[in-house]
Amino acid sequence: IVPTNVPEGLEFELVTKQFSVTLRGPKALVDAIQAADITAVVDVADASVNDLHGGKPVVKLSAGYEAVGVMSTDNVQIMFKLVNPSDKE
Repeated sequence: IVPTNVPEGLEFELVTKQFSVTLRGPKALVDAIQAADITAVVDVADASVNDLHGGKPVVKLSAGYEAVGVMSTDNVQIMFKLVNPSDKE
């Protein structure tokens, strides 16, 4: 799970550790996909510091899997917090 638009000086703290993705495509390609071939991107631009937030991920597949599509992530929320690194000390 990769955050985008993290404000400068803050850190992304992931609460969600895993979620399911349903893929659709040629069986041989779907069977060949490994977890490392899937990236979930979540935009954190509107998050406030130290509050728990949920964001819908955009799921991307590695090159070579263009014939495979993501069915839906409508019910998935990536839970995260933005924290100030100095607050951890």
